[in-house]
Amino acid sequence: MNRLLSALVAASISLGIGATTLYKSVDEKGNVTYSDSPPADPSRTSEIEVGDDNLNVMPSDNIEQQMREQEAADRERENRRRAQQNDWQQRYDQARAELEQAERTVVRAREIHEGDTVGSATGGARPNAAWIERLERAEADLQEKQRAFDRVKRQR
Repeated sequence: MNRLLSALVAASISLGIGATTLYKSVDEKGNVTYSDSPPADPSRTSEIEVGDDNLNVMPSDNIEQQMREQEAADRERENRRRAQQNDWQQRYDQARAELEQAERTVVRAREIHEGDTVGSATGGARPNAAWIERLERAEADLQEKQRAFDRVKRQR
């Protein structure tokens, strides 16, 4: 805001090189205006003496160019921030979907279907090696998906 105010003040002052008096006016709403010529209503105006060696006024076209460049830089920074946010959101959604899928896979892997058991000598049944391997793979995948999801969440 100070940068904008400074730029607007400098832009509103069209000083010649030898000018030494500025006029500062404050209206009834508290708005401040600077000028190199006295205003019509001098009651709320003060004169500011500026020595020639202290003049640091940039021509208004340079100020406008500087303001355009600053606005462009601000837009670019905001666009980058939005792109990063969108990228993170996509990675988050993907990681969450993969985690949910891995959770469903574990639930399905725990179900025992025909052929997933072997009989015992006592007439009972126990899960076979293929079922145990399928469940272990599903649980390992679930753990990996959980770690990946946690990493994405921490990146925010």
